[in-house]
Amino acid sequence: MKQYFVKSIENQWFKGSWDEVVTQSYEHSRNGNEPFVIQCDTLQRINAPWHLSQQQVLDSEQIQPTAKRGRPKLGVRSKEVTLLPKHWEWLSIQQGGASGAIRKLIDQAMLVSPESDLMLIKQQKLDQFLYQCVGDQPGFEQCSRAIYQLKYDEFVDAIESWEPTLKSFILQKFAELES
Repeated sequence: MKQYFVKSIENQWFKGSWDEVVTQSYEHSRNGNEPFVIQCDTLQRINAPWHLSQQQVLDSEQIQPTAKRGRPKLGVRSKEVTLLPKHWEWLSIQQGGASGAIRKLIDQAMLVSPESDLMLIKQQKLDQFLYQCVGDQPGFEQCSRAIYQLKYDEFVDAIESWEPTLKSFILQKFAELES
């Protein structure tokens, strides 16, 4: 079951299932205070339709976006890529077309990516999450530096004054960087 992390209007944080998060946050959203909801595994912000009824918001976790170009059942999304004419020419003669060739190139690059690339991606996700949540809090800059330097003690010192539930959550995420 997916877990979510939400910041309430009182700057209190709590973690729970979608149903728990919506039930706890819905009344505050009626006053024009949209809750800040993060999906715990991905650290992605969730933009729920808080203007709808509580039941519709509860049901929105299962709502899939309208099918668009590509193969939505496979998770394929259409986005734009900007390339030079010589790149487009090369891609046009590749077996499987431009999209197939680009996917193969990316798959090959992912196989040879050093661990440091994967670590940097994790660090950037955590840093971006913290910037969205507490970018204006005392200690944020020190916290951000400690993430990239993997300095646990400095990280703990930087977040000392932060809300306990948030601290617990981000300490867990920092520990995942080291594993």
